[in-house]
Amino acid sequence: MKSIDTLCFDKWELEKPLLPLSWSHINQFATKRPQWALQRIFGFKFPTSPAMERGSSVEHGLHMLLKGDTLENAKKSMYYQYDEKLKDVFHDDIAKERNSLLPLLEEFYKYFEKQNWELIGFQEKVETTIMDIPIIGYTDFHFEDKETKEDFYIDLKTSKTMPKSIPNTHAMQQSIYAKATNARQNLLYGTYYKTKPTAVVPFEVGNTNQYLKMVNHMVLSMEHYLLRMDDKEDIVRSIIPDPSDWWWNEESLVKARIEVWGY
Repeated sequence: MKSIDTLCFDKWELEKPLLPLSWSHINQFATKRPQWALQRIFGFKFPTSPAMERGSSVEHGLHMLLKGDTLENAKKSMYYQYDEKLKDVFHDDIAKERNSLLPLLEEFYKYFEKQNWELIGFQEKVETTIMDIPIIGYTDFHFEDKETKEDFYIDLKTSKTMPKSIPNTHAMQQSIYAKATNARQNLLYGTYYKTKPTAVVPFEVGNTNQYLKMVNHMVLSMEHYLLRMDDKEDIVRSIIPDPSDWWWNEESLVKARIEVWGY
């Protein structure tokens, strides 16, 4: 397998080095190049969002329940985390997403209550390499099946719609974690509707070698790109942001784009 020239990752003298990579870093480079440049090369920091905090807050509350804490304590801590993370954020969806927290928490917990599993880890750091490039990540829940003694991982995803199959981006992320842990990876999706029951659906991640080939290609593409860039001005010239893209929905993002590209 081809090895990577790591010097092209290390030459930038950034406050936060490009290495080790994470899945979000790799995926952002492949799918949202202007935003990748703003955050990874120019060091801009952007506010979190209600959708992001919805997922992490539900995971936090669920972890408390799986450790044996009460629903009341888990609810309080979940809401506190959500409110605290978003206290300086102004977004139309804050209240709407807050309303989804408890239904999602309860539905996820109902699913886990039916299983004969033991929780053995939460938010564990995992490390691996892709063609000599270090990759890190953090899993959600690490379980052992009490009957088979198999250990495996479950990553929670909260979404507005239930997928019919695992999206490629999620499958690639979990394939990296499978390589790092040498263990089975599963995804558990939860959706919340005001007018319909909250739904939770599990998926097992298969064909990980095929998805890892896609990740390898993305990392090779990043190397190829960085080798051709001599400085930050080259990066500015090589990327054309589209101001009409939905991603530019925060004032701080627009200000950063104007500062770097002038429009």
